[in-house]
This record gives sequence, structure tokens and C-alpha cells, in this order.
Amino acid sequence: MRQKINEKKSVSWWVWIGGIGIVLLGSVFLLLLRDNNSNTPPGLKTDLTLQTPELSVPDILVSPNTLQVAVETGPTLPPLEFPPGSVEEACGLNDFPPYHYREEDGNRPVNTPFNREWKWLIPIKSKDDRHSANPPTYPKRDWIPFESEECVAALEKHINAINPYLWGANNENHLFALVVLDEPITFGRIFADPTGDFRRVQDALSRSECLLRGDETNWELKDTCHAEAFLNYALVNRFCYEPYWPDDTQVFALPRDGVVLRNRTYYWKEDNPTTEQDRFMWKQDLEDDWVRMKCEGLDPKLEFNPDHYPTLVALLESTADPTKKRSKNVRDLLIELGARLGDDAAGLTRRFYREFSRSYNEEGSKYGRFSDVVTGRGWWLFASKREPSAENYVEIFSMLARVESDNVDPRVEIQIDWQYVVRHLCSPPYYKIQPFTGRSLLVENDERLSCKEIVHDIRLQGTTSQALLSALEKFEQVALELEVFE
Repeated sequence: MRQKINEKKSVSWWVWIGGIGIVLLGSVFLLLLRDNNSNTPPGLKTDLTLQTPELSVPDILVSPNTLQVAVETGPTLPPLEFPPGSVEEACGLNDFPPYHYREEDGNRPVNTPFNREWKWLIPIKSKDDRHSANPPTYPKRDWIPFESEECVAALEKHINAINPYLWGANNENHLFALVVLDEPITFGRIFADPTGDFRRVQDALSRSECLLRGDETNWELKDTCHAEAFLNYALVNRFCYEPYWPDDTQVFALPRDGVVLRNRTYYWKEDNPTTEQDRFMWKQDLEDDWVRMKCEGLDPKLEFNPDHYPTLVALLESTADPTKKRSKNVRDLLIELGARLGDDAAGLTRRFYREFSRSYNEEGSKYGRFSDVVTGRGWWLFASKREPSAENYVEIFSMLARVESDNVDPRVEIQIDWQYVVRHLCSPPYYKIQPFTGRSLLVENDERLSCKEIVHDIRLQGTTSQALLSALEKFEQVALELEVFE
């Protein structure tokens, strides 16, 4: 009996000790909670009963990563509505940060296709890498546009249709814009088969009948001498390989990694570009890097220079006009020989200067079907956008009538892009010649004649040329459709 009583006392003693411990722990917890609440700034105290269900283990583990992504992604711009299937929509340009955000030190948005050097993260392997037992590894991100089939398809469709001579800002290749060809030059054409084009150029240069010299042209050789391959191969070399110039025409040449593909439109940060302008600059980056990636996939042996192909270069240089005092770049000579052999796209090329890079001296238009057109005053008035007047426009419309009617090759139908003509002639800016100096000056006043008034004045002159009247009618019809006639 006494043993049972002792056992009861022992149990009671432990119960009392346990109760006291629970009370002490509860007191400590309440004190800590009070201290914590007293340190919380006014307005930030929360009800723990509401917060407790949200403190699940998965949320606690995810929140730091989510915060890190938010910090690295940086600011965003209001989303724009892009056409379905467009480059902007398919590549997710709405997810890109502001364009100038990348220029700030320490900021590297993760939701873009670029790494710290702002180059594509997609693996671009060299020839050595492909045969290496341990190929290099490349960083990965959760979202990269070029890993999206939709983005790749949209870029391919978009860029393959672009004429490289009409690509970029401040482009003055009016002849390419004016004439609609059945087989125009596009990025799709020049990157379709670079290796095959080189083989065709090799074949043509090895045959004496294809080596036209001086002012010689023979458009009947277009197919047998592979005329189209010359322009394709020349442009692949221009976009993808280090510039080559003969010793007597050495000019400033950029290294391969710094080759300027085209003039770009740029909006300065200080000018607060609109969302549309900001997205457009990103789109230009996508286009440029697409071309560079195409180039990276090519064989270095496709580069055309005397070190690789001394005999072929010597044969090509033998076709140069002997009356010229200075030698030409071999890429210019490739284009000119293509024009001599009947490639219409090569026959539209003219000398021009590309800003921040170098002048291109190909003169394929001297050997193409428009050689007489581009040397006349009508073409000069059109290309230089002289002040609108009936006198100037009569010469311009006469030139346009010749382009369409004077078709020297009945196998090829020549068409004019009348929408381009109308926008070019009916939209400012215009320029005038400064007396004595001959410099072109911008016409700043708005007292010029409208296209409608000029066409009316030309008709009042009573012209009898049916070709000129036909050109006037087409111009008037398109101007009315585009609502720029007034």
C-alpha cells in the first residue's frame, strides 16, 4: 500500500514539474512575441493567424529564387500588340527589358537571349569543336528565343525575304527599291547554298568564255556561266569574312568580329525612346545575330582571297576594267562579273558608302539592262529628291516610262514598284542645290507643289508621249489609293 502511495506522489510530482515547464515556455514565447511586435514599424503588424497557413515549406524554399529572378530581370515596358507569328510575338519581345537597361553596369537581365558579353547563348561550334572528344559546354537559361521553334521559324521567314541592299537605315539603293525582279537578291538566296555557289563560281572562272573583260557583256551566258552565283558568293564573303582589299586600295578595315552589317536605327537613352522604338532596336539585334550565326556555320575555306585561292583571284582580277586607275576589291569584281553575265540583281548594284564601315565600289549597273537609265538626268532627279516641279517630274516620268517599255531582253519582264515611287516622290524631305557651291540643301518650307498639282501641270503641257501618259496614269492611281496625292 505504501509503495502505491509513493508511486502516486511521484507521478503527481512530474505532472507539476511538466505543468510549470509549459507555463515557463509559454511565458518566454509571449515575451518574445511582444518584443518582436514592439520592433515592427507602425502599419506593418500582421495577424499571425492569417499568416500561418502561408508559411508552407515549398513557399519558403521558392521565394528566394523568385526574388533573385525579379532582381536580375530588371524593369519592363508596357506590352505591345504584335501580329501572330511575327518576330516580335514569336521571340517574346514583350519580355525583354528596356534596351538601354543592358548598358548599365551590373545589370544583366536573364530573360533575354544574351550572356554577359551580349552574345547568343546558343552553342555555335567551330570546326575544331565538332571533332573534339570534349566539346565546350555552353551556359543555359530557362528561356532562350533561338531554342523556340516559333522564334526560329519567324526569324527565318522574316530575314530570308529581306534584300540585303535595302536592309537598314538611311539606305539609298533606290534602284533596288524601284525595280521588281522575278529573282531578287535576298538573304534566303545568298544563304541557300554558299558551298554550291562557290563551286559554280570556280567552274565559271575556269572557263575562258565566262571571263568577260572591259565593257563586255553577254547575257546569253547567264545559265551556263552561273551568273547568279557570283552575287550570292560575293555577299556571303562581305557579311561573313574579314575584308580583303588589294594593296593599292587599302582602306580602314574593321576586324571580323566588328564588321558592320548595315546602318542601324538608334534611339538615344536621353531622348526617352517609345516602347515601339525600344522594341525595334531589340529586333535589329535579333536580325544581326541571326546573320552572324549563319556566318558562323560556314566553312572558313569559303573566304575568297589570294591566300586561299591565288589562281582564281588572278583570273577574276583579269576581268577588271583596264582603264581604271585603281584596282577593285575582289568582291566588287565578283558582282560586276555576275552583272556582265546577265544576273539582273547584280545589274542593279551601284557604288555607295556604308556609314561607319567602308565604301563599296561595285558598279554592276554599268553592265545591266539599266545602264543607260541610271546615267541620265531623270534618274539623278529621282534619286536625289529634287524640289517637286512639273519640269523636274517630266524628266522623272520619262525615265520611269523607259524602264517599263524599253525592255532589251524579251525573256525578262520588268516591273516598277509604283507604291515606292509614289511614297518617294510625294513625301518630304526634298533637297535643292545651293547656288555657287552646288551643295544639296534641305528644303525647309512647305510651299512646294503637291503631286496632284504637278500631274495637272504636266497634262496641261499637252504631251503626246503615250509611254509618259501611261506612267502618269499609274502614278496618279496609286497616289490616290495611298491618299498622298494632295
